[in-house]
Amino acid sequence: MISFMLLSLFSGLSAQENDIKAQILSYKDSDYNFINKGRRLLIDNLQASRIEEAINVKNALLNEFDGNVSEVFYNIEYIHLLYWTGEFGELLNYLRQVDFEQSVSNNVRFSSQTDNFSKAVYAHTIENKDILEIDIKNGELDDMERDFLLLLLNEIVSSSSQNDQGNLSHIDKINEQADQFLANHPGSPYEKLVREQIRFVVKDSHWGSYMDFGLATVLYQGDLSRQFNPGVGVDLLFEYRHRQLMGMFGAGVLSSTLRQDFQIKNTTWKKGSGATLGSVYLNAGFLVFENHKWSIYPYAGVGFTGYEAVENDTKEDENLKKLGLNSFFTQLGVGIDLKIKSFFIDNLSPYRSSTDSRISLRYSYRKPHFERKDPLLSGSQHLITLSWGLGGRGKERDL
Repeated sequence: MISFMLLSLFSGLSAQENDIKAQILSYKDSDYNFINKGRRLLIDNLQASRIEEAINVKNALLNEFDGNVSEVFYNIEYIHLLYWTGEFGELLNYLRQVDFEQSVSNNVRFSSQTDNFSKAVYAHTIENKDILEIDIKNGELDDMERDFLLLLLNEIVSSSSQNDQGNLSHIDKINEQADQFLANHPGSPYEKLVREQIRFVVKDSHWGSYMDFGLATVLYQGDLSRQFNPGVGVDLLFEYRHRQLMGMFGAGVLSSTLRQDFQIKNTTWKKGSGATLGSVYLNAGFLVFENHKWSIYPYAGVGFTGYEAVENDTKEDENLKKLGLNSFFTQLGVGIDLKIKSFFIDNLSPYRSSTDSRISLRYSYRKPHFERKDPLLSGSQHLITLSWGLGGRGKERDL
């Protein structure tokens, strides 16, 4: 009795294992094999000019996955394929709703590594451009559809150029054709695709920034000119731009000498002594003119400045350590930039985001308001700054 029960148990387990084994063997690993063999058969039919058979294979592959192209082809493969089979109506319908961001299935990804499908359909489009143009022109299409398919075909073929100069030439040519299509067919259902996938025009972005290092000179007017000689120094500037508005934050150090003795802090700051003028400032500006070569902008701002005696003099006379010659100031100015492509940027790539260097000349009129009330401190300052800067506006797609 026990032997019979064990025999029945093992027989049941064996039958169950055979059933599972049959399921495994019949399971379509199938999806991959089906797609891989179907793609191979499809390209064989195409290369043998059996177009009707190729169309039937293509349809069978798509029907297996409810028409989901990404389960069988990359979108660019499907576009090339429909050019080859001459199914321009189907191609136009597909392009009206294609999502170029949609990923393909793993089956397509793995199969494409060995089935040579992509290379074959791409090569056919490139090598048979003239024939495809004739087929499109003779097809039952309206003017808009015909113009669009010819534009797309030209873009595909032209983009095969391998050198930078050729790429730039093809971009310019295709952009011109795309603009013509958009002008001739406003509101076309293909307008979004033309703007986002075919036409490639870039423009400066609204945002930009520069960092400048400059050499500056200061000239005095009024009583300040009787107290201080003209000075020279350095200036560091950080500048941000948005559209035509500008924000400028800077700091500078200038060195001058005294024209005459200056009575201060119960001591005499002697004629000929060195004086260091430090300042920080914040400006707002407006670009009255800007192109790829030049910028011109007036600006206005406020800042804080102060004079210090040089170290050698403060060692001799400690009363000179804290002069208290500090002031807030207002300023008005104007700047002009000459933009220069930075030497490490590829000048053959104007369509890529790039960085500009610039040479800037700025004039600022400053009116200080010293805490110390002294006739010798009345007057104004004229600053002229020549600087080199690195930065610029980024690039963005002009849609």
